[in-house]
Amino acid sequence: MPNRSNNALFQLIKSLKKSEKRNFKLFVKRNSAAEDLKTIQLFDALDKMDDYNEAVLLKKNPSISKLQLSNINASLYKQILGSLRLIKDEDNVDIQLHEQMGYAQLRTDYMNDTLVSMAQPIQFYTMIFTIFNQLINLYPPQFVLDW
Repeated sequence: MPNRSNNALFQLIKSLKKSEKRNFKLFVKRNSAAEDLKTIQLFDALDKMDDYNEAVLLKKNPSISKLQLSNINASLYKQILGSLRLIKDEDNVDIQLHEQMGYAQLRTDYMNDTLVSMAQPIQFYTMIFTIFNQLINLYPPQFVLDW
């Protein structure tokens, strides 16, 4: 019995237009390492199938083991959605807004981390300066040099 996630991946691949499939392959080759060739192999194999059958899929692709299949499926699904997002993001204001909010959150987190890392030495030197002033107040110098 086919797994629902595999069936969803199969349906997603079958629903892609020819241009979207081409764009996906360019996206994977541009953004991935050699290990992602298995995702392209799986993509091509699923694209050529009429009905999803895991046994036939594994038989036609000996480089993909049954243990790897679920991980490659998940990776392939995410990569397809990522490539579709790049195609469709110009048309969708919600995606653009969400992306800008994500960038704003990253900038805020980065600035907070930077300010905290900058504040730690300042706090240290402020503490040293305060201790130094307290020592001077407790033990005033015996003489003052006039220049």
